[in-house]
Amino acid sequence: MYIINLHQIFILMKKQLILSSAFLFLFSLIAKAQFEIEETLPTGPTTALQFDEPEHHFGTARAGEKVQHIYRFTNIGNEPLQLTNAKGSCGCTVSNWPKDPIKPGGTGAIVVEFDTKGKSGPQVKQVTIMANTDPMHTILYIKGEVLADEMDMVNDEPVPQPKAKQYWPVKTPAYSASVFPNPTSGKFTLNVLEANGQNASLEVYNNQGQVVSKADVANWEGSLDLNAADFADGNYWLSVKMGDTERFSLPFVVVR
Repeated sequence: MYIINLHQIFILMKKQLILSSAFLFLFSLIAKAQFEIEETLPTGPTTALQFDEPEHHFGTARAGEKVQHIYRFTNIGNEPLQLTNAKGSCGCTVSNWPKDPIKPGGTGAIVVEFDTKGKSGPQVKQVTIMANTDPMHTILYIKGEVLADEMDMVNDEPVPQPKAKQYWPVKTPAYSASVFPNPTSGKFTLNVLEANGQNASLEVYNNQGQVVSKADVANWEGSLDLNAADFADGNYWLSVKMGDTERFSLPFVVVR
């Protein structure tokens, strides 16, 4: 005959309670993981998203400057593309991204801004785009180097260095480019006097990063009249590529 005292019974019950708690905890982790996996899966028809430049190198920037870049993309699938979110990593924000569906073959743009304040040295930041694609997440990168000190030393004395003039988003045009009149209510003119004889590619983006107009011009002749009569009031960006130079952008405003 075995005699089990109350102390032994308490120990057995404690062991069973620990095992039960551990099982419930493990079950909750598995259930949570399954839920998170299901949550990231796209619902409904999916399409395909292709960026012209998923990785952008901005070169160098002084600490405290804000670097911007336009990431252009195309819906290369057979269903309308719907972006649901766009998030940047530390110091990196998405100021504009299309909210309306983009039809197959359609294009759009995402405007990313990187604030270099408090940063120094090589930088690698990423932006996560969520859309009805498979997989749902697309990663963009912005890379470069931040110069921590805005002052150079001459004879052991700090000498402030002027910041370079920047055009939106980051590229400084190789030409003296201007938009006139700005603001405009209808027809306006793009002047790029030094680009005579070169081929030009023009795109107009609205504040949501959508292409609202585009044109290709052969043998540029100093200036070009553009029509904004059908544009709604608001801020726009004229993206320009002249010959083999890098694309740059100029902001303009439409008012009535």
